[in-house]
Amino acid sequence: MAAIVRVDCVLVSPPGEYGSDKGYCNDDVEAGQPVVITSATPPNVLWEQVVEPATGTTANGIALKDCNEGGTVEYAFFGEIDGYTGLTPGDALTFVGGEIDDTAPGAGEPRQMVAVTPSRIRFNLI
Repeated sequence: MAAIVRVDCVLVSPPGEYGSDKGYCNDDVEAGQPVVITSATPPNVLWEQVVEPATGTTANGIALKDCNEGGTVEYAFFGEIDGYTGLTPGDALTFVGGEIDDTAPGAGEPRQMVAVTPSRIRFNLI
């Protein structure tokens, strides 16, 4: 299967229909990119957690804006994001190598993301 391409990703969920949080950005992140909360200790009291790009088959959220290392990254853990390409509405999606992929979840795996339009995903990562 193939990784889904990100193009100007933006949160499109109405207020109250998404969940988000912020953390210290441990590495550069792009809007629409899956992120994970690490076990690293935040560098100061401004942050409760350290967030970096996902690299494996799980993610804690999806970045809502571009963020450079050392900044504050905002990410959503459920909602809808638009700005991807090549999606087939109704298809379940997974994480492969830290990216959103059009590979369907395996038997017994949770269905955390689904394509709702050719460019939009709905996700719940909690």
